[in-house]
Amino acid sequence: MTSSNRESTSRRYREEWGRALLAVGVVVALVFLATANAVVVSNWSEVEDGVLWIDGVNGVLAEDIEIGSPGDSAGIQTGDILLSINNKTD
Repeated sequence: MTSSNRESTSRRYREEWGRALLAVGVVVALVFLATANAVVVSNWSEVEDGVLWIDGVNGVLAEDIEIGSPGDSAGIQTGDILLSINNKTD
């Protein structure tokens, strides 16, 4: 085998290994991201006040209130405008 044949063969193997390692790296990254997403989703708990809020001309409006919900117990009525959350207006 000549020197140029060895170099050509060596280069080809490096390219093949490089592509294989890139593919493995992409798969590992995707598996990591999928696992991280599963952890976030499993720990997610959405706050539910029982009120359907919509964007209105004058701000965020109560569109529908579920009977017996925390929003209903707080006295929120259809058409009420949300002014602040935890005393924060922005």
